[in-house]
Amino acid sequence: MHDGDYLLVRKVLRSGEIRNGYIVTVKHPQFGRIVKVVVAVTPETVKLAGISKMSTSTNDLGDIKKEDIDGVGVAVIPRRSRDDSRCSWFRFLKNDEIQGLRA
Repeated sequence: MHDGDYLLVRKVLRSGEIRNGYIVTVKHPQFGRIVKVVVAVTPETVKLAGISKMSTSTNDLGDIKKEDIDGVGVAVIPRRSRDDSRCSWFRFLKNDEIQGLRA
């Protein structure tokens, strides 16, 4: 993912759906709406990591309650680059591909 890309998400219906490697959206009490990758899951909380090198650190984010996760990424719609007219318009995310996005 890059700045300006769109992430298509589906609403989380049960906290048991959250798995390592998922890209999720969270309404964080300090940082507002954020997009992160799940790196650890406990029965009540998750640890998140950034996709960008400029992301807030996992330690600064702290443990996130599962109920604060409101969406799971299912596809990326890239911002069209002026330099790359062959850019793929839409692609579904695969779990192994998500792991490659992590910073």
